[in-house]
Amino acid sequence: MNIVILIVVVAIGVLFLGVLVGVGLLQCYLAKYQYQSPFYWRQVPYLSNIVFVVGHNKLLRLVSGALKVFSVADFNAKQWCVGLCSIVSFFRLQTIMERLDDRLDTSLPQDILALGDATLGPQLSPFLNRFLSPRDVQDLNYFVMKGLITSPELYSFWNLLAFKAHRQALLTLEYNEEPCVEKKALIREKMAQENLEIAGCCCAIFVHFVRKDSRIGEIISDNKGHGLTYDDLKKVYPSPARSGELMQVLHDTLEFRLDLREERTIGKISANYFLARLEKQGDYDAIQNSITPLPNRVVNFYELPEAVRKVFVTVQDEYIREVFHLGLLSGWINTLWWEYNYRVGFYLEKK
Repeated sequence: MNIVILIVVVAIGVLFLGVLVGVGLLQCYLAKYQYQSPFYWRQVPYLSNIVFVVGHNKLLRLVSGALKVFSVADFNAKQWCVGLCSIVSFFRLQTIMERLDDRLDTSLPQDILALGDATLGPQLSPFLNRFLSPRDVQDLNYFVMKGLITSPELYSFWNLLAFKAHRQALLTLEYNEEPCVEKKALIREKMAQENLEIAGCCCAIFVHFVRKDSRIGEIISDNKGHGLTYDDLKKVYPSPARSGELMQVLHDTLEFRLDLREERTIGKISANYFLARLEKQGDYDAIQNSITPLPNRVVNFYELPEAVRKVFVTVQDEYIREVFHLGLLSGWINTLWWEYNYRVGFYLEKK
């Protein structure tokens, strides 16, 4: 009797496993060849939304960001302990940056430039004085109160970020006024590079919370008074800065549909890196028109137009090559995160 029960249990287990494998293979086939089928799981709105929300939850993003930064930080044993103890500060910094980034993304270039000059140096620029709310200033001063950074260093970093945002706004106006298609593509590429460097600054800031490299202070107090530049920052923290740039590449690649929609809605040219790469391919209007009819839900790679898929594969190859240049650990973490997000899909709106 016991043997019969065991055989039945094993048979049921094998059958269940076979069904799971069969369903998985069917969904893989539908994803590639029949993604409009009602049996494809993304066509079920509730299921598609649940997968996206779970796949892009905030905690997961924060943890992945911390892992990427730590993998290139080059901390010694003591600094690792300090860094782990400061992980909450990293999450707080990332949250502040996301809030300010959303505000910049929805602001027209004329409104940004109207805030004043974005100057470098250890004192808040006129631009930042107007852009930051009292809550923003309080949140930033938290890092000074915790002893993670000095006020001159903090303001120098944030003036650099503001300088990049201000530069983006100027380039946006230049883009709008440029009649030549080829030159417009080059201008958007410059805008995207400024955006990547903003992300590079953010990663470097957190590493500086822990390492506190004295060269940053020396640059800031330099009697030439030119302020902290991105070139200065990359000389001191080359790997964290590059890691931040690559994190932005992934973010822009996944979010290109959302940025394209907002670009058309609010009339502001996006600094999205992936859109810049698409425009550089030529016939950007045709590419946009091929993207627009895609379903409102999250889509998979095979649903993208062929021209978009080609650019994606090129960007993916470059990304993987670059992350492994930063080290084996960084390469594996970033590659796994790319693969994970790529399979969750390309979204049109944030849930």
